[in-house]
Amino acid sequence: MNKQILVLFFVLFQISNSFGQQKSNEKLDKIIKRDYTIIEAVITKMSSSIIEYKLPNESLVNVIDVKDIAKINFANGKTQSFNISESSTSNTDNSASSPSSSQPYKSEGANVNSPIAHQPIKQNTIAILPVPFVNTESQFSSEEMAKLAQTDLFNSFSEKAANIAPLCVQDLRTTNSLLKKAGINYSNVDETPVAELQQILGVDHLVAVKASYFIVRKNSTTKQEIGKIDVKDNKIRTDDFSSTFTNEIREYRYTMYFDIFKNTEKIYSQTRKPFFDEQNSWLDAMNYMLKRCPIYNKK
Repeated sequence: MNKQILVLFFVLFQISNSFGQQKSNEKLDKIIKRDYTIIEAVITKMSSSIIEYKLPNESLVNVIDVKDIAKINFANGKTQSFNISESSTSNTDNSASSPSSSQPYKSEGANVNSPIAHQPIKQNTIAILPVPFVNTESQFSSEEMAKLAQTDLFNSFSEKAANIAPLCVQDLRTTNSLLKKAGINYSNVDETPVAELQQILGVDHLVAVKASYFIVRKNSTTKQEIGKIDVKDNKIRTDDFSSTFTNEIREYRYTMYFDIFKNTEKIYSQTRKPFFDEQNSWLDAMNYMLKRCPIYNKK
């Protein structure tokens, strides 16, 4: 009797394992979060505030807030983007006529007929622009990441103030406030002429950095021997079992673009890929190029 039970258990285990392998081959939805992570799962429910999903081979229902999602690539080929800033903006001004081509850099709430406020140019002053981070897989760029990277870059320049003297770095609050008034942000800063940026910010030097990247996911599998099934004398004995654990390792493959302008002239332009593939390795590449640019004085 015990032999029949154990044989039945072994057959059911094989069927369950085969069924799990079949499910793993199913097409999954891709939830692309605003922090650039991607969740591959089956979406079971969507609402205006949350999305429910199940991970492969799991019955547990997970919940994620819509405000944390940038985009969803559905298994059927359809896509849906989530723009919180657009949804929270009033539609009252949307019916108004758009700015003319001669005035492309107006803030949304500004009078389209008012001229852009130009600042007097402060000599030997350098402004750090927002840093667009573009995922080459999803084509998604995050405002939060652009501002965080801009802050990290500002800190790097500030820490090396003695090496870039007599240049001084414009405060980020001033930079971002002036850009916002002109209707410029991380998504369109690359489309704005350098001369216009310098007049808006009132500086004679600009640092323009851009990052493109993709994420490589690798699985690390660890097998723990908890037990085994032994066949001896035509009998099946179950002494113990084994278990397998899988951990996901993410490698960030960056390509960094680093430009410095002085009085609208590009005086330095370099492209570099970080040596390491960690999430913050992009900053190592930036510091490497900073130490080799013409405004950096080794002391």
